Amino acid sequence: MKFSIIFSIIMLLGSTGLAAQPRIEIIEYQLPKVDVLTFSGVGVSARLCPACKVTDLKVTPRTRLHKRNQSINLKQATELFVSNPFSYITLQIRRTDMSVIALSFGGFDELTQPDNSPADGEE
Repeated sequence: MKFSIIFSIIMLLGSTGLAAQPRIEIIEYQLPKVDVLTFSGVGVSARLCPACKVTDLKVTPRTRLHKRNQSINLKQATELFVSNPFSYITLQIRRTDMSVIALSFGGFDELTQPDNSPADGEE
């Protein structure tokens, strides 16, 4: 009888969400360009959803910048932001400190191989 009561309590705690739940630390947003309001070497201001207030995010020296599948530098990223050739900007954000891990103009083309890796079957 004691076993069934203890087992029932454990099952109840597990099913109510009181057990430790893993937290997703990194989130990716694909945002329309109009929702990314500012960009600089120290930060990005963006509206992460249509009904959201503007969120200020940190850009660090470790933030990776891309134009599609190519790595770019801060000057090139700034020029792309100002010239506005792409309709979407992808942000990867670390939730713990609201820093930008990666920012990509024009998304990432999964069918195109990056310049530094061989195509399938080639080595």
